[in-house]
Amino acid sequence: MEARRSDLLLSPVFLLALGTLLANDLWLKQAFPGLVTGKLSDVSGLFAIVVFARVLFPRRAISIGVLFAAAFAFWKSPLADPLCTLWNLHLPWAIGRVKDPTDLLALAVIPLAVTFSQGVRRRSTRRGRVMAISAVAVFAFVNTSTIPEHWVFEPPAEPHVRSLPLPTDEVRSELERCFEWAPPPRFYWPPDEREVVSFAVRFRDWLRRRTVAVSAELHEEGAGTRLVVARIDNLGGYTNLSHDEIRERVVEGLDRCFGADG
Repeated sequence: MEARRSDLLLSPVFLLALGTLLANDLWLKQAFPGLVTGKLSDVSGLFAIVVFARVLFPRRAISIGVLFAAAFAFWKSPLADPLCTLWNLHLPWAIGRVKDPTDLLALAVIPLAVTFSQGVRRRSTRRGRVMAISAVAVFAFVNTSTIPEHWVFEPPAEPHVRSLPLPTDEVRSELERCFEWAPPPRFYWPPDEREVVSFAVRFRDWLRRRTVAVSAELHEEGAGTRLVVARIDNLGGYTNLSHDEIRERVVEGLDRCFGADG
């Protein structure tokens, strides 16, 4: 019987993949939201978890590759929605993911991970280091599918509404001047043909700089515009701030843009 390859967990390539997964989920997704950081966790996470599984089941290389490819495709499909719903209803921490078919391109890394795990030369390891890396790896794998407590705030209990003496086009231009672009909301559809704009508001909490994506509806109101904050999405990472405190940060940003009386 082939011995477990615990030395794989100390290889520079595995540690790089694991470090990339942690850095991306805990910091990069929030600091640099976009296509690259959106795919980085899929690629690094798949590589790392396949190598980790090869340590536990050294004689199941092909089976592990097929299993994780099927599991990843299932997880990224609508078929996993009932599982997420059931989990989130009965367990204390929420899970979720983005259903993007292009994420399946990350499956190409699985054969690389299997080949890598078979080709690394054996070397002696210290049990303490292996146990520490294993604990970090398990945390990273769980964390990448966990929704932070304040990930989404929808709908606001008391939506922030302000009437602005500007036409809709000028309001949109002011928002572009005051704020950075934010990814459009993934799971928000206005109930009718309302115009929705998305922008990023940045602030600091007790730990680090945070970014939330604000989705605002613009309604023509005579010669002016009524702006309604319809949704706020945390772009990554846990924050100790409450819903009301984050809403206040958004309102403060709008005050700086349009004036406190706007």
